[in-house]
Amino acid sequence: MKFTLFALIGLSTFLAAGCGGGGSPKNAPTPTPSPTASPNPTDPAPGEAVATALSVEGALPERPESAEIALRLATTGGAAVAAALVAISLDGKALKPVTTDDDGGGTVSLTAAQLSVGSHSLVLTYAGDRDHQKTNKSLTMKIQNGPARAATKIDGPDAFDLPVGGSGTIGVKLFAESGEPIAGGEIELEGVPSELATVITSAT
Repeated sequence: MKFTLFALIGLSTFLAAGCGGGGSPKNAPTPTPSPTASPNPTDPAPGEAVATALSVEGALPERPESAEIALRLATTGGAAVAAALVAISLDGKALKPVTTDDDGGGTVSLTAAQLSVGSHSLVLTYAGDRDHQKTNKSLTMKIQNGPARAATKIDGPDAFDLPVGGSGTIGVKLFAESGEPIAGGEIELEGVPSELATVITSAT
């Protein structure tokens, strides 16, 4: 009886030590937790969409002629918003929407009939998505009749001397922006009375 009791006590001690019966070993290594990636400070927080803005590049049309208007959709930080649908409205009437390219750009095409003489309201609208907030831009175009006037430039001296109490003649050349000379143009010198200086334009 004493021998049997000793054997049972030894078996109980063996199981309690964790060397059998499915227990965990005393010296088992502690698992190392997987590193957690830190969020990028430039990324929006989960569920938070970034603000966006629509802009128009170049001048708006001023004549009753067909025209193209370049638009760009980007975040307020300047990042392009690609593959986005921008709704177009002219005078309250919906036109064909524009899908932005990889640079966030797109083109609104208008016909001469749509740009009749008068004032026209052009509205660009982006409805937003999961990552980008909605935005819109309203523009007013004032269309006038008559041919468009070409830009000009003047080629002449930056400085000149006039005799005290006398008058003088200044030679300048007047050009269209295309480089074509313009003869007979009237040019005034700012701050100089016309009786003191005469400006002669030349076409050559």
